[in-house]
Amino acid sequence: MIPQGFGMMKEMFPPRELQAAFGAMGPIMGLSAVGGPTLAGWLVDADFFGTGWRMIFLINLPIGLIAILAAIRFLPATRPIRSSGLTCPVRSSPPPPHCCSSSRWFRAASTAGPPGRSR
Repeated sequence: MIPQGFGMMKEMFPPRELQAAFGAMGPIMGLSAVGGPTLAGWLVDADFFGTGWRMIFLINLPIGLIAILAAIRFLPATRPIRSSGLTCPVRSSPPPPHCCSSSRWFRAASTAGPPGRSR
């Protein structure tokens, strides 16, 4: 989810404020990395409602609900500026050798000739 967060920040903040937004992201990620396992251990040890280890997953329900309500309230509605269609051209011929994961496939495809023609 980090790439989506970076994309949202890039879309929402003007260029002059973007550096401060990315700067705030570092400490938040660090606190999350330390606080997450600590909170999970406490929740498992507390054994709320007799759920045991399942509480580390159930805690996401109220947190997710709060996040959705906050997103509806505070995030601006945006539309993409440009289409995010297919960026690579469709090819009818085999790709160049450096794009192939198997040189055997490339040799077989390059010696076969065009479809519909026999050698």
